[in-house]
Amino acid sequence: MAAAPHPDGGTKTRQEDEVGEEGEAGAEDRISALPEALRLQVLCLLPLKSAIRTGVLSTQWGALWTRRWPAPSSLDFRFAAYESSQPITETLERRGLRRLDRFALSFGMGELDEEGFRRCVDYAAACAVEDLRVHYVDPTFPSFDFQFRLQLDDPHLTRLSLRGITICNPLRSCAFPALEVIQLRRVYVTDITVQLLVAGCPLLRSLDLRYCAGLNFVSIVGAGAHLTSLTVAECPLLTSISAYGAFSLRSFRYSGSYIAAYSIPATSALADLCICFRRPAREWMRVSCYAPEPHSDELRTTWLELLTNLSNLTVLTLCSSALQKVSASACARSVAGNAAPCKLHNLRELQLLMFAMSNENMDDIYVFLMNCCGPRLERLFVQLPARGYQCAPKKELSGSGSESKEDGSVAELSEGESPEEAELDEDQSEAFENLMLLKMINFRGRDNEMGLVRLVLKKSTRLNQLILFTPPSNHPTGSRSRKNQPKGLKKDHMDTPQFIETKLLSLRKASPNAQIILSEPDDSAIEPLHCEGFVKVE
Repeated sequence: MAAAPHPDGGTKTRQEDEVGEEGEAGAEDRISALPEALRLQVLCLLPLKSAIRTGVLSTQWGALWTRRWPAPSSLDFRFAAYESSQPITETLERRGLRRLDRFALSFGMGELDEEGFRRCVDYAAACAVEDLRVHYVDPTFPSFDFQFRLQLDDPHLTRLSLRGITICNPLRSCAFPALEVIQLRRVYVTDITVQLLVAGCPLLRSLDLRYCAGLNFVSIVGAGAHLTSLTVAECPLLTSISAYGAFSLRSFRYSGSYIAAYSIPATSALADLCICFRRPAREWMRVSCYAPEPHSDELRTTWLELLTNLSNLTVLTLCSSALQKVSASACARSVAGNAAPCKLHNLRELQLLMFAMSNENMDDIYVFLMNCCGPRLERLFVQLPARGYQCAPKKELSGSGSESKEDGSVAELSEGESPEEAELDEDQSEAFENLMLLKMINFRGRDNEMGLVRLVLKKSTRLNQLILFTPPSNHPTGSRSRKNQPKGLKKDHMDTPQFIETKLLSLRKASPNAQIILSEPDDSAIEPLHCEGFVKVE
């Protein structure tokens, strides 16, 4: 359609375009024409994150933010073994108390005395640092002798990362109006200190607590509306987490001793969830004398209600102990027939960390896929035990497992289907409708493992890749050369037992594009979102 004529000549559309282009060009010229001193003054008024973002305005702004404070605006000190701290402190004195964007201090055993540690930390606070990182990097043990005292009511600090030291308890409530990210790893910190920190940071977005001694209870009840990520991993004395009212939380990752489902923030806004218990439930024991022992009836209800509430969940990681509880609850509800099924309709990625791989554990996987996974599931990751034997679990706390003797023998491969596979065939589970990737680690070709592979190949019409990583012990010296491998099976720089290859090649595939990759572990392979493992699956 032609543009309407304009009284001053030309068309209205063309003139509007020209005005818009001139306006954009003029704005660009005005920004570029600002004197550098004035642009630096503007950057000095902005928080570090906002100052970095100005780099996209034009080439004139670019990396100008790195020079908003007198050089150097970022200090990174790494002490060598038994190096004196005097040269470093003299350097700080010569620099003077000028603003800092980032201050990083890394040291190990015997590399920094307490006096030098205190002077470095006090200097960073006096310079109104925004990103503070203090790391004791000894690989064996943390050093709780170094005590970090919070600078109360610091209006500039936006990111705090501490490792291997002790955080002193504040004597009163504290306020950090700009603090957005807190990372505490291998530190000694008390419950009250964490609680005061969370309550005093209205802009807190991410709280990461890993391997922290002294923590019995984590509470984020006082967190502001910006907290979206919470990670609590391998804190040895932790017994409970309180997250009531944390409606803004989008990511929760937990690894450690057993906690009941009511300790997990089950809000509908949660998008990714990782639950991994330090030990299988058959070896479960109370970590602390203050830890209440959960009741089996409570477990059957709360764990199912937890997942039922997560309508927006897209990524989920469960260990075999948590999986057993959820599967037992979902199965009981399905058999009863008087309750709505637990369906994670938006789940797109599922990772299962299997501490054991008995037939009962495989049943849990089948039940969860059938009862809990919706049609949007695209990626399935299964990490099998690294050890070369199978262990049948004792009765779980949830009452879902049955006692059985351990069987250390390696089961022979079988083409027969388990009852659970047949049941999935009859029910036409939604979990396989859009599944495009199955990746299994420590695959040995046992009958229950082959059952899952057979089921996925037969049911997934959109499957693109089936990646099977076998343990190194499955690649004996002297096996067939690569050039003599059967056609149709992609091999990656290794040899594998012939009987696994034969079974894989004979399986029926519903997807003509499905590619089977049998390989030793490869760091370049596709990884799940929760690829950072807190515990080793042995």
